[in-house]
Amino acid sequence: MFQHCIDFFIFADNHVDLDTLHRARILIGLLEVYFIILVSAAAFLWLFSPLDKQYVRIGCTITLSIAALFLILLIFHRRTGRFTLCCETTLAAAICVILFGIAITGGPIDSAVTPTLLIPAIMAFILEGRWLGNLWCLVIGTFLGTMIYYDLHGYHFIALIDPLRVRETRIGVICVDFVCILGLVLLYEITTNRLRRERDREHQRYVYQANHDSLTQLANRALFDTELDSKLLDDERREKGTFVALLFLDLNGFKPINDQFGHDVGDEVLKKVALRLRQNIRRDDLVARFGGDEFSIVAYDFKSEKELYAFAEKILLAIAAPMLLDNRELQVTGSLGIALFPRHAKDRAGLIKCADTAMYQSKMSGGGWHIYAFEDGNMPSTTASNDNPEFRSPL
Repeated sequence: MFQHCIDFFIFADNHVDLDTLHRARILIGLLEVYFIILVSAAAFLWLFSPLDKQYVRIGCTITLSIAALFLILLIFHRRTGRFTLCCETTLAAAICVILFGIAITGGPIDSAVTPTLLIPAIMAFILEGRWLGNLWCLVIGTFLGTMIYYDLHGYHFIALIDPLRVRETRIGVICVDFVCILGLVLLYEITTNRLRRERDREHQRYVYQANHDSLTQLANRALFDTELDSKLLDDERREKGTFVALLFLDLNGFKPINDQFGHDVGDEVLKKVALRLRQNIRRDDLVARFGGDEFSIVAYDFKSEKELYAFAEKILLAIAAPMLLDNRELQVTGSLGIALFPRHAKDRAGLIKCADTAMYQSKMSGGGWHIYAFEDGNMPSTTASNDNPEFRSPL
């Protein structure tokens, strides 16, 4: 609830950095809290203060004026997002109010309000940083030192508080200061935790964007290479008697669709193909887009070639199913090349080359799938293939 109240006064600017957003949230939270405190103090002063009515009216007027200023700053920040101006105005207003309170309660030496100057000093460091925080502390110290100088040299400050109630007033001010500082610390902790979570999400988003294709949301070449290297070095999988298969897929009939209906329709076809690939691979498999209309699949834990053949046909049948886009029924098919680790290659580069060669053979034969192998003289051929016309391009 409190976070929603803070976010309501945040200027909607998507280009603001997280650090500025963090400090703006602290400022808005402080303005909201201090606005409530000032309105409550004015009500308490009006209803329960033992002071003369004249002083009560003056105090309420000043308190409500500052509350109105804080409300104006909240609205101003929501409309313009000028954090620096709002921040400096808030600090200046807080310092002026406290110095005025010191001046009308007996001066800096005798006043119970003097320790309250610690609050804007802490606010300055949190909101403005170390260097500007030091500058604000210098300003506070200059004004306070000047008032102490006059107090020591006989200047008589106004004392609106009854001398008999100074102790009660001091206790009340100490309690208010404690609550304000505690609220400031809690607000800082809440917004800092939120900033940490947002930075984690932003980091995850950057990592995701760096490792996934922006169109299909499949893994890109960088993530594919990393995952493939990891699985090829996984000795545990090889000990179980299983093997890793790398499948290269090239779409048949995609270029005519892209040329005839435009890139927008072509992009939608690629998205549909990517979705079908995700839906038909197994949980631990990885599917990636290599670029254009080429995809790759790293499939793990095949116990037999028969199981691999069934998996390859399942992928091709899913790709070949007609798709409806903009009231048009379109169809693409696939050419699939397969290479096995460690049978065909001992490393990633060799395995990719073998799968690409097998895919080219499948492409030349019009579709289906081919598994890479070596014949005499180290020339590539296929140990198995499927040239089912159902997998061939309809165009």
